[in-house]
Amino acid sequence: MKAWNRDEWSRLNRARKQEKLQGLSGSLPKGFVFKGIETFEAAGRQTETGLFEYEGCEFVFVPGDRAVLGWADWTDAAAEGEGGSSGSSPIEADFRGEEERLRHILSPERTADIGPMLVERRARYAGWDVVEPGQLDRGRYAELLEQLEAFRAEEGQPRYYERSYRFERKNEGIEVCLSNETDDFEEWAGSALQEGFDLPTEDEWEYMYGGGRRTLFPWGNSLSAGEEAPASHHSGWTNGFGLHFRADCVDKELVRTDEEWDGKGGEEWTGKGGHGNREWLEQSDDVWPRLSLSAFYRDPYEDEQEWGEWLDLLHARRIVRL
Repeated sequence: MKAWNRDEWSRLNRARKQEKLQGLSGSLPKGFVFKGIETFEAAGRQTETGLFEYEGCEFVFVPGDRAVLGWADWTDAAAEGEGGSSGSSPIEADFRGEEERLRHILSPERTADIGPMLVERRARYAGWDVVEPGQLDRGRYAELLEQLEAFRAEEGQPRYYERSYRFERKNEGIEVCLSNETDDFEEWAGSALQEGFDLPTEDEWEYMYGGGRRTLFPWGNSLSAGEEAPASHHSGWTNGFGLHFRADCVDKELVRTDEEWDGKGGEEWTGKGGHGNREWLEQSDDVWPRLSLSAFYRDPYEDEQEWGEWLDLLHARRIVRL
């Protein structure tokens, strides 16, 4: 398995990479199809890797690594600063004097052995199923279809929510979703994760979300890093592994833990026009909402809500460990 390590993988030529990935077919869940080799680049990191398809969803090969994860101080961040500089970055100035509080809400520094895996390129809703309106029974879904036509006519409205369905404008079209409520994580996992699939652990998620970088954010250490930083959650960004992430500081992705599950990539919304842990940084309105987009962020208020209360904001990114 040595060739599946990131350093060894990068030394293989394109033909050898393709040969190895094609050789995985017998060990993957039935239905995977190898699509070919592609190169992805973001924030100064480039990965030549393979794409697979499974039931209409793309998966990308992510090589393994012995990765240093988490945050301890600004030493590691400065080592991989923007533009190759070793000095300070804007975020360091924003949070100067707040190191102890950052340690409370960011995962601790540690070294983790990450194995190679196939990772779903785009996370899917955990509590919603995307449907084609034309395939819905017009009698059963009469109210939904009527509201959809009204929503289509109101071009300025970005989204519409009801308890059992929702609409959202995406890529010049409208995405229609039906609620997929489950009582708990076990019930959800039993139907959403087929044999051979799993959710990433926190270590795996931090590694693949950060694209293998040691910076506080996937795009670097700055809260605004030019074109590398996401402009909005509508477009999101694609990292150096070819994985696409939403740039929404509220939405979370599911990770597997010893206690069942946790959420990464977002934080609790208080419903009071702010985020749950902003009280100690009220003077910096532009800074705090983006901190939850750090690979290492842990929402300290997550336990205050139950599975059903989180479900609307949860996304799932399936993996296959190799």
